Formats: sequence, C-alpha cells, structure tokens
Amino acid sequence: MTTLGRAPIALLLGALLLAGCGEESTTDAVDRETSSPSPSEPSMSTGDPEQEPTVVALVSASNAGGRVSLEPVPIGDPESLAAFTRGLDGRFARDVAQQARNATVPDGQTLLAAVVGISCEAVMSVQVKVRDGGPVIVVPPQKSDKQCLVPVTTVVIVTAIV
Repeated sequence: MTTLGRAPIALLLGALLLAGCGEESTTDAVDRETSSPSPSEPSMSTGDPEQEPTVVALVSASNAGGRVSLEPVPIGDPESLAAFTRGLDGRFARDVAQQARNATVPDGQTLLAAVVGISCEAVMSVQVKVRDGGPVIVVPPQKSDKQCLVPVTTVVIVTAIV
C-alpha cells in the first residue's frame, strides 16, 4: 500500500520537472523587445532608423544542437542558409529556415543569423550592436534557477548592413 501511495507523487514531480524543458518558440519575444541599447550603454546607432540592425526573430528549441557565436553570419541565399542550419537538429533547422524565408529584408541590408544561446532556458531578448563595421549580438545576462535537464538552443535572425 505504501508504494502505491508514493507512485502518484513521483509521477507528479517527474511531470513538473519535465514541463520546463519542452520545445518552445520565442519568436513572439521580438514584439516585446527592441534592438535599442539600454540607457546605461553608449549608443551604436547609425542615426538612420532604416539602416539600423533589426531583430527579425528569436527561435528556440530543446536539444537542438548548434554552436554559440555572437557574430551573425549571412543566410540570405539558400546555400548560406543550408550551411548555417547544418549543425542544428532537423526540425529546428526547418523552423529557423522558415523564419529566414519569411523575413522581410530592407534594401541595402543583409539577412543574418547566429546561435546566441545553448543553456537551460531560451534567450528571450538580444540587442544588435554595430562595432568595427559589423553587427554583433549582445545577450543580456539571464538569471535562472531551473535545473537543466535538456539544453535549449536559441537562434536570432537579424537584418543589418554588412
């Protein structure tokens, strides 16, 4: 009798632990965030809003592979997009590719992407800075108290002048 009484509790605890590790798309997070610097940081603005780097999408998934780099690479043509997504899990690679294909790229700008995080939680916001003539992704520090069972990979897709 005692063993059966503990089984539902063990199942409930297991479900709660796994609930925080499901696949998640954070594309909508872009609507809540801007790519402008916080007031405490110096502005790297070009002065022309149409030439400013823009975050197009943040896409995240559990156990999706990749390698973190805060220097985005061009993904505007099928070959470069395929090269970028090659290190990602199949379904996640397709999700990233679909977001890239749906992006609107302003005249004179290039579509770029970078893996900005592989951690216990999805990256929820980024900033795009222009340094040394090229865009660099800045990921604000995130505090987490979650126990990591499966890593979450986050890719940012941006447009910028390169």
